[in-house]
Amino acid sequence: MRRLACFAGIVAAALAAPALAQEAAPSPTQRYFSDMERFCLATGGDRDLALSAAEAAGWTAAPEAMVAAMVNPDAPEIAVRLSPTTGPDQPQAQLMLSVSPPMPETGVVVRVCVVVAEPDAEIDAGNLVELATARLGVEPGNAPQPVWIYSGTGPYVSELDLAMSGSNAMFETAAERPIYMLTLTRAAPGQANLALLRAGR
Repeated sequence: MRRLACFAGIVAAALAAPALAQEAAPSPTQRYFSDMERFCLATGGDRDLALSAAEAAGWTAAPEAMVAAMVNPDAPEIAVRLSPTTGPDQPQAQLMLSVSPPMPETGVVVRVCVVVAEPDAEIDAGNLVELATARLGVEPGNAPQPVWIYSGTGPYVSELDLAMSGSNAMFETAAERPIYMLTLTRAAPGQANLALLRAGR
């Protein structure tokens, strides 16, 4: 009888396991933030580190024509990686990296690291703000969308006061030490993305 009860418990646990696994599955917002974390936040937006992380995760180079269409005077160097796909019609997320020319007076370079979610992914902007705030440990400002301005390598220091002083103050400070700006944009209902800008030498 005791063996039968034990066996029944094992069967019940086995049957419950798939349901538990489904409940624990990350949401589209969590999956998106995980990509943003490992490619942009964890690398500080460094182009080579971000590309290495993306390639290790199976992301592949975008078609040259797609990249060429994004190149502009403010971003002459652009790299794009696309998330893994199981078929030609499957929507893909994008990792975009750009580097600006040095600013004439300060020599500051602006590096941008952006992850764009798949077109059909439902991203919860409020949850994204919570995840980013918890990760950075600094509170965002709103101008008009949530923006985190910070420095350091962790624990980070809020530099929101620089934004209040104007963009020139931020770039003047970036000539001495890197300043990061993480912004959230809402393209449409259910669509939100994060972009990391690193200003420094």
